Formats: sequence, C-alpha cells, structure tokens
Amino acid sequence: MPVAMFDKCLKPLGSRQLIMVFAIATLLFVFPIIQADYPYGDDVPRQLFLGEDLWRSQGRGLMQVFQAVVGFSSHSVDVFPLPLLLMLPVLVLALASLTRHYFRKPCLFDCSVVLPLLYSPFFLGNLSYQYDGPMMILALCCVIFAITFKHRHLGLRTVIPGLLLVAAASLYQITLQVFVALCCIECLRGICDGVDLKSILLGIAERILQLSVACILYYFTAFQFYASWRGTLAHDGEGWGALITARLSKVAEVIGLLITDGNRMIMALLGVAAVAGIALMLVAVLRSERRLTERMACVVLCAIAWLVMMIAVPGIILVIEDFALNCRSLMAVSCVMVAGFYFARKALGEIHPAASGLLLIPLVCMLSFSFAYGRVLVAQKTLETSVVQSIGYDLSSRAELRKIQDFYLIPPEDLRLWLPAVAGTLEQMPALAFILDKTQITMAERFAVAGFNNVASKTRQSFMDATVDTHPQVLVNNLFYDIVRIGNIGYIELKTPEGSGRYKFHW
Repeated sequence: MPVAMFDKCLKPLGSRQLIMVFAIATLLFVFPIIQADYPYGDDVPRQLFLGEDLWRSQGRGLMQVFQAVVGFSSHSVDVFPLPLLLMLPVLVLALASLTRHYFRKPCLFDCSVVLPLLYSPFFLGNLSYQYDGPMMILALCCVIFAITFKHRHLGLRTVIPGLLLVAAASLYQITLQVFVALCCIECLRGICDGVDLKSILLGIAERILQLSVACILYYFTAFQFYASWRGTLAHDGEGWGALITARLSKVAEVIGLLITDGNRMIMALLGVAAVAGIALMLVAVLRSERRLTERMACVVLCAIAWLVMMIAVPGIILVIEDFALNCRSLMAVSCVMVAGFYFARKALGEIHPAASGLLLIPLVCMLSFSFAYGRVLVAQKTLETSVVQSIGYDLSSRAELRKIQDFYLIPPEDLRLWLPAVAGTLEQMPALAFILDKTQITMAERFAVAGFNNVASKTRQSFMDATVDTHPQVLVNNLFYDIVRIGNIGYIELKTPEGSGRYKFHW
C-alpha cells in the first residue's frame, strides 16, 4: 500500500491535477486568516476613510484602482474576504506555472518545491491585511508570470515581463526583491542543469534588462505620485560596512525566530539536504567536460547568486533611514526557502525518488504555523474587542464623560503583546509575536465600531506636554486604561498590564 501511494506521488500530474493540488494547498493556508476576520494595521482607517489617496501617495496606484474595481465603487469599500478569494485562483495559476517552469513533468513532490512561496510564515504578515493582502498576492503573481513568460522574440520577452513588474511595483514595491531572488534561482538552476555559461550570462542580462525597463516605466508613472520620505538614505557615523552588517545581523536574528525546539530537527535535516544538493551541483560542475575557466566561472557565479539572493531578502531597507524590519519587508525569505527546497529535492532524489516526500513535513510544519497564527489573531481580536467595549461602556454610562466632546487615545508606554490566552503559544513560537507586531487597540479608529466618532489618536509625548502646569483629573482607573480629563479634553491612556501574560493557575 505505501509503495503504491508513493508511486502515485511520483506520477506526473496533468494540468487539472496540478491546479487541484495548489488550490487545496492555498485554501488550507489562508483559511485561518479568513476565519479570524481580523482588521489588521491600516485596515480600520481604510474602512472609515475608504482609502482615499493613501496608496497612490506611496507609489502604489494600481492598489487603489483594483480596490475600487473589486468594490464596484469610486472608493475602496470593505468587501473582505471577496478580494482575497478572487486572488486565490490567480495565485494557483501562478504557482502551477512556476512548477511547470522548474520541472518538465511535475509530480506531487515537485509541487512542494514551489509551495514555500506561499507557505512562508512571514507571508502571513502580508495576508493579515484585509485591504493590502489580496493585492500583494496579485503583485507576487505578476512577478511569477514575469519569470515564467517565454517567447522566441527578445522584444516581447523584455516588454511583457517589464510591464508585469511595473504592475507588481505599483501594487507593492517589495515584490521586486522577490523577482531578484527568483532570478538568482534561475541562475542556480541553469548551473545545476548543465546549461553552458554563455546562455546563463545571456539569461542574466535579459533579466537585468527586464528589471531596468520596469524601473524606468515605474519611475515615469506611479512613482510620480510618490509623496513618502521613507526612502531617504541612512546616515551612520561608523560607516556603511558596520551599518549593513548590523542590519543583516538583525535580519538573521529575526529569521532565526522560526526555528524552535519543536521544529529544530526538521529544519536541520532540511538544511543538511539543501547543502548536500548544492554540493552535488558543484561536484557535477567541477567534474564536467567544460573548460577550466568556465567551471571556475560557474562556481563563482553560484556564490554570487546566493549572495545576491540573501541581500535581496532585506533589500532596500539595508540602506535607507527607516529600517522598518517587519514581516512584509522580509517577503523574499520565501525565495530562499524555495531554493533550499529545490536543492534538497535534488539531494533526496539521489537517495531514492520517494525520499523527496520528506519535504512535505516542513510544509506541514509551516501550515501548522499558519493555523497557530490564526488562533493568536482570534485571541488578540477578542481581548481588544473586550477593552474597546469596556471603554465604550465608561464613555456612554458616566455622566461626567458624556459631557466631554473630544477624546484622544494615548498608546501605552510598553507596546508588547499581552495575551494570556495564547501566552504559551507565543513562547513556543516567538516568530508569531514578530509577525503580529502591532497592538491594534492603539488605533483610535477602532472606537467607531463601538459607536464613538469623537476619539482620535495622539502621541504619548503630546499627552505628557498637555499635563505640564495642569491638574489632570483621573475619572476612570482601569487595569487596561485610565481616562483623564484636562480642561474640556478627555484622554484615554492605555496601559500594558503589569506582570506575566501567562495564565496564573495550572492543571
């Protein structure tokens, strides 16, 4: 019975079967996000203000267009999860296209090589956004189609991928880093498959041309509306070398959060298999009948491809002032995982064709991470709803508070997550806390859900300045917040509860 099952897994998949595999895998991964139904980050303000020109001012004009089209409105109305569900078939087609690009006759185990593009734990941070998430999926699909597009004419091979990359950048600029990383995988694949050096170099030149065309077109279109200053270059007294080294170290530290006691052995075996696959490739290159200079050039090219791919993971944030290290900026980590799976597949295939099925284990591990993340979202949503309702009850039930016309929400001094319901999970999976990097209760717009349209946000410094030479009157003292009156203005000062977030009692 097991032998027959493995034979089926190694059997080439037809187009419909390939689509079905990715459709099931995709639905499983995004199901926890849909089930949680948790407005994340900028979602709440966008619901209230309907997006307006926020995306266009960030050089993401197509994001605004697609949101309006999906909502059948001139503004970006909230129709979640419809945009996500509409993007999933496009993602399925893109993953199937990339699988056929990598493998001539893909089987089920070959699909496991491509799935990390979606199953990356950091990609959950993209999917968490109900407005931006679906369009980030579309941006990723544009990048994949730019990689897999084939035509005999160089002009079309340059223009079509270039336009796809412009669309990707107009949806989410970080996806260009994904394109660079996937190009590195293309280079490594060429070396692994024994392609001659001239063809590999021509392929690299073609990819550079595609990216150059995309950057030029993007600059003269969507970038003209760019109004953010987050792209200014960093200034560091110790020099660029020390700055970049420190930032790369921080990136490695964050990625290391994915390795826990529960998956350490799995990740170690996956790493050993990937290194073995790379070693087999290098041995094959050195033993090939190519000229010595060509063999050495391939080895150097392999090292450069890995280096560029690693740098593409953090990408532009390495050199800009705003070192916003979050899960969205690490989108290209998924490409490194794809490369690791690709070479692990090669090494395991040398042992036995069925051994490649071991790659399904880390995929299930990442799927488990997605479901754990979904439960954390539910716990965060429940606690925040409870706090908002408590504040809403005080504002509506106390006569002295009803007389105040304007309230300002002040964030807590400590923004750490305090979730007793899932404290154990966050300790076992520290990457979950990194992905859920925001305490959403700090957004005043959430109070509109409770029926209050007179609550706005202010910084803690502005609150401290307002208390100078005044006599604040504490009207409510709660575990999670204080409500203070200064003159005719009310301040809702959020607090992080003291002590551990772990549940006190034990079985």
